[in-house]
Amino acid sequence: MKRFLCLALALLMMAMMLVACGNETPEQPDQPETPDVPSTPTEPETPADTRIPLDMPERYYGRTNGDKESFHMLEWTANNWFEAGNVWLPWHEGDTSEEAEDLLGAAVFARNAYVEEQYGVEITQEYVEVNDGKHLSRLRLDNTTSGNEIQLVTMRSLEAWSYVESGLLYDMNTYAGEILHTDQPWWVQDAVESYTLGDSLYLCSTEMLLRDKGATALMFFNPTLAADYGLGNLYDLMDNGDWTFEAMISASDVVASDRDGDDLINTRQDIWGITGADDTIFYLFAGADKKFAHIDEEGYLAYDFGNKDTILVMEEIFEEVMYAEWYQNGYVNPLPGEGGMFGDGLALFDFALLKAADIGMRDVEFDYGVLPIPKYDDDQDDYRSLVWVHHDCVLGIPSATFDPEMASVILEALSYESYYTLTPVLYDTLLYGRLSKTEDARRGYETVVANRVYDPGQYWEGKAGLTNKILRHTATHTTGFSNIWGSYQTPITTQVELINDFIDETR
Repeated sequence: MKRFLCLALALLMMAMMLVACGNETPEQPDQPETPDVPSTPTEPETPADTRIPLDMPERYYGRTNGDKESFHMLEWTANNWFEAGNVWLPWHEGDTSEEAEDLLGAAVFARNAYVEEQYGVEITQEYVEVNDGKHLSRLRLDNTTSGNEIQLVTMRSLEAWSYVESGLLYDMNTYAGEILHTDQPWWVQDAVESYTLGDSLYLCSTEMLLRDKGATALMFFNPTLAADYGLGNLYDLMDNGDWTFEAMISASDVVASDRDGDDLINTRQDIWGITGADDTIFYLFAGADKKFAHIDEEGYLAYDFGNKDTILVMEEIFEEVMYAEWYQNGYVNPLPGEGGMFGDGLALFDFALLKAADIGMRDVEFDYGVLPIPKYDDDQDDYRSLVWVHHDCVLGIPSATFDPEMASVILEALSYESYYTLTPVLYDTLLYGRLSKTEDARRGYETVVANRVYDPGQYWEGKAGLTNKILRHTATHTTGFSNIWGSYQTPITTQVELINDFIDETR
């Protein structure tokens, strides 16, 4: 399997290099043909000297009669989407189907098959709707019956606190260092820090997940418009650390233009600076190296939003971008037409999530580029790419699992193998090819992924609802942004106290 993947990757990369050497603009690559998945998995062939050794006790859970132990995964979906290829479920993280439709599906199958063979388990999964508490109820039911069939659960970050508060999740720090090596690169380090409450880690992100990467914020841009309006190579700004809030606004001011003679930018006949949705607020806020909250040195939740600095940044985002004439908010004010504004070549920039490269941008006919969310200013040390809570996917071990050690072993094995076999396939074949075929675009994408951040103030917010209040504020175009914090300060403070009391009780 690994040899097939390596050969396919090599052929794909060679083809991309040959196209890039030509004079014509390269065409978007076709979807890879369905690979033949071997029935008997072989050990991944990553050279031993390039892998960090997996320091974990040897375990085998198969029975003497040849049966394998069940390892059942409960996964979430939304709006009743159960087939991969949509906004909520772009890729199956745990699919074990042998009939993989592409190299990514084949890589998931090969990873699972190898872990199953090595540890004597059979990996199965089910998807349950997250809305109306159905997913939460499914896990609660499993925890209160004698079945205890669920060994691993994925959740949407938006509902994270409900699972922790209900006592449905196991403290993964119980096996940290012994089995779960949370300081290693197959665990997302900012997620480990942000999801830790006190001394406990109930949920996190590892390399076995795909949807957390798909939920990462970025910017697409139209290189043709940038060239036509004399903006130069925007990647040079990124490389030099000069891709800032001011640079983005300046470029949008230059390109935005009225083309139907009414002195307004308000139709599909005009050229817009930026398209996006109301989520853009949070992408830019995190891009400015701001978070609603952080975990302090003692492991408690400390809320940051509401101080003068954060309010000023948020107000600038609203006034300079969200309410700018050239910003087209497709969620609040969609314009009638055939397709997306950016995809139709009518905007310089588009705020999006990374998974849009596979889901929403398939039919874009020009070779678009990718940039990180801009820095707030030149003094900021690096770019920041928010993992958006409404689409993010995290995982945990159910507190009532019949064998938490086994669940930890299989989670670690899946995450470790994914780091070396699944993630490269995701990046190199599926996303690189569809984003662009230039080395600049690849570098832009790598910059986005390397700087992913998680905001504890969003997923530990519980029912306080400040982020949703901010989203609604976008639609009303009201002023006095600081009043939002004033009206929500009490419920937010109460929620923080609730979480910190929970930390004290569980230490």
